[in-house]
Amino acid sequence: MMKNKIKEREEENNGYFCEIKVFISDPLLLQIMLTRIFDQNFEKQNITVYERFRDVAEKYIKEPFLKEPLLQNYRQIRQKIRY
Repeated sequence: MMKNKIKEREEENNGYFCEIKVFISDPLLLQIMLTRIFDQNFEKQNITVYERFRDVAEKYIKEPFLKEPLLQNYRQIRQKIRY
């Protein structure tokens, strides 16, 4: 049951990222939206979405003022979770 729920959530997230890329043509707005999605998950101490879609982050989030804080937040949350 739990695995099905996780699988559904992953598929939902995958579709969500695809839709965002299709509907947002402005590169800066796309970067802001993606950063916000990852940050919302970090606020919940959830790094799974970022880890699963790291390739999306690396491909589309290029601005240092978005990318650097995102990576810093990820590292901080990851370290908190591990300890």
